[in-house]
Amino acid sequence: MNNYLFLVGTNAEFIKVFPVMIEMENRKIPYKIISTGQNNLSNSDLFIKLNHQGLDYILNSQPARQTTISLLSWWIKTLFVAIPIFRKINSKNTYIILHGDTISTLQGALLGKLFGLKIIHIEAGLRSFNYLSPFPEEINRVLVSNLVNIHFVQNEWALGNLKNKKGQKVNTFSNTLIDSLQVALKTGNIVSSMLPNKYFVFIFHRQENLANPQHVKAVINQIIAQSKNIHCLFIIHGNTLQTLKSLSLYEKVSNKKNITLMERVPYLSFMKILDKAECLITDGGSNQEEAYYLGLPIFILREHTERTEGLNENVVLGGKNLQALKRFFFDYKKYRKPKQLSSSSPSKIIVDFLEKSK
Repeated sequence: MNNYLFLVGTNAEFIKVFPVMIEMENRKIPYKIISTGQNNLSNSDLFIKLNHQGLDYILNSQPARQTTISLLSWWIKTLFVAIPIFRKINSKNTYIILHGDTISTLQGALLGKLFGLKIIHIEAGLRSFNYLSPFPEEINRVLVSNLVNIHFVQNEWALGNLKNKKGQKVNTFSNTLIDSLQVALKTGNIVSSMLPNKYFVFIFHRQENLANPQHVKAVINQIIAQSKNIHCLFIIHGNTLQTLKSLSLYEKVSNKKNITLMERVPYLSFMKILDKAECLITDGGSNQEEAYYLGLPIFILREHTERTEGLNENVVLGGKNLQALKRFFFDYKKYRKPKQLSSSSPSKIIVDFLEKSK
């Protein structure tokens, strides 16, 4: 019998692998969850959907900070904690399941290689073809793809990006996020009744954006101007809050009656919020896929994206072009599309394949 270890670092990774865990539980396949601690996952709302309560291992109890030096220091400390734990793992028929492009993903791949585990990569093959955008995620993906035994890709484009890589390649035809989203939308009404009737969601947290003070100020001024027409739900990440305070923008934003500042919202609630939104302004990668499946108009504050979902449909890749953002607000409704919630399940495809790999 195969042994399965999910190594998870961030909330975004957990969101996209928990439907695979659900599928394993439905088939009575045991697994363990190793958290690197990059984000604090202990209190995740996703555990209410799992029989597997809690994390089996936490490699670092101090979540990683977003600066390059802090991330590197955290990564090294976590690696040294992980090594004696992985030494005790029987490598025979043991699969380590990784997701995406974080520094935890890279760490898991290296640990898997070092200790002779079979390495599975979910959401493999995505590329922006620019090592500095997103940074360091693009570098992580390229390095991880050289270490993997089984690549699970979400479309033919991602499959083509791995044509020169070793290992088995399996097309799941969509992202596991579609399974996560369907779980969230079927969950009871857990959105606060205090939300405005009409609003857009704003998320701004990537380091390459926050490191440019002039760009931050310009974007915030644009959001304030647009909030006069549609109420803004501003989801505040920790590094965003620090940046706003350092640039003396926090009080400017928080004093606006048409802007509601919200701490990061648990996934199941956040999907309800997105589902009812007019549009989404973001620099987040997974948000593009969420918006695509929801048919939600989205403007992405990035120069490059490693995803193809929704491009030239409901997705506008705007980068730093704030005139384009202004035009988007003017006619965002034309980007509204039908929901793309297919009946096929990528999580089932993944577990089907793994069961045949016995």
